[in-house]
Amino acid sequence: MKTSLLLLGLVLTAAESCDQRVSEKRVAANTEIELTEDSGSDDWGPTASPDGSTIAFYSSRGGNSAGRIFLMNPDGSDLREVNYPNTGGHDIEPYWTKDGSEIIFTVQTNYDDQGGVSSSIYRMKSDGSNMKEIYDHDGPDGDGATHFGSLNESGDGMYFFYWPHDAFRPNLYFINFDKTGLKQLTSDSTNYRPEFGMNKILFGSLRTGDHKEYLMDLKTNDVSSVSEIMGTEYGFGTIRSDGFYFVQQDTTQGTTTFFKSEDFSSSKPLATIDHHIAYFFSVSPSSAYILYNKMGPKNHDIFRLDLNTGKTRALLEDL
Repeated sequence: MKTSLLLLGLVLTAAESCDQRVSEKRVAANTEIELTEDSGSDDWGPTASPDGSTIAFYSSRGGNSAGRIFLMNPDGSDLREVNYPNTGGHDIEPYWTKDGSEIIFTVQTNYDDQGGVSSSIYRMKSDGSNMKEIYDHDGPDGDGATHFGSLNESGDGMYFFYWPHDAFRPNLYFINFDKTGLKQLTSDSTNYRPEFGMNKILFGSLRTGDHKEYLMDLKTNDVSSVSEIMGTEYGFGTIRSDGFYFVQQDTTQGTTTFFKSEDFSSSKPLATIDHHIAYFFSVSPSSAYILYNKMGPKNHDIFRLDLNTGKTRALLEDL
């Protein structure tokens, strides 16, 4: 399966690695057990449902040349492909609605020799029924790519990013699901992957030439560098109502440490894993575990890090 262009800001950032020594001592002794292992496919983008009972992800497993949405239990059992119509594209990066009844995902189509891509945003019931396109590739400025980022606080609207078909020049937007209230949030054509939390928008940007993450205050629209606020460099992060989670990679030790900050002024380490690149990570609603991707010898697999025990396990092992 052709890897999504939107790994930009995740895989590329991880590959850069902060090369920063985070700790000589492990936060927790981790025994790594893989959650997904299938040498013929890649499994990407795990995210837990609001009640924590189901994990959604996308994969090329099962002989799909394009990505499809799959579900499994938190322990990797009951793997199943969601039964929904063929979209004709690469179905990527599923997200749950607030009540857990639906899944929102992005469909990428129309790859060309220059790397051009169109994409649209869809939603469907978690059983695959009632699938519908909610924002097509004819974005705010014409044909291009619209990519889902995050729900707003109430869950009745979404933050997304869009770029024209001819070049990756993305900006951030908001729109209600009833198609009202379209608002452009940035205009410098360098910004992507908006995520709502703590009354702010966390997003990635290439405004300095390299991937960095920034915060936008939704009350003032002021934008600040997260690294400058935190006083430290880091790989990438995710924001929720209860705090900002981020990773630091240490290439000399070959490790990744997950951190949490509740106020952007201080942070605490949660756990360290013995791998210097972990990406596409998300935190379960109860903060009981972290889901993330890691590159194995042959493919990308999904792991679960239990924050209470500090242990990791792989999902879908040997399936």
